[in-house]
Amino acid sequence: MVLILLILFCIICLSNKKDNISLVFNENDYNYKIYDLDLSKDNITTNNLDSYFQGYTVIGIKPNINPIYKKIINIKEYDFDTTKTIDNNIDSFNEIYINLLKENNLNSEIDNYYYHGLKIDEITLYITNTELNTILMNKNIEVIK
Repeated sequence: MVLILLILFCIICLSNKKDNISLVFNENDYNYKIYDLDLSKDNITTNNLDSYFQGYTVIGIKPNINPIYKKIINIKEYDFDTTKTIDNNIDSFNEIYINLLKENNLNSEIDNYYYHGLKIDEITLYITNTELNTILMNKNIEVIK
């Protein structure tokens, strides 16, 4: 009798076992992270930044300020407003940078800035691993962190 009850108990336990089904995402495709990229080896400036990073979420940039002017133009980093486009953020940065040049009577630098733009040393992006790999394959860019 005990043996029959034990067998019946095992059958009930095994028949009630449910499979755990869960949706699994490939980490490379859907996991967004923040990456700092070194742009110092490429000629990416405020004039062409949008053509390189259009469609990606740019969090900020670190411009390459001429060492001669670093004391008077103290912009180590510029944070982007992620609700605006890259062009709008660059326009805002341009306004700040040009006003600093004007305040310090660096008018020849303003013309140079309009013509060449300001070189970007680093960019911070909020992207997936797949997007990062696409960027790294197409450009001479390295990941900082």
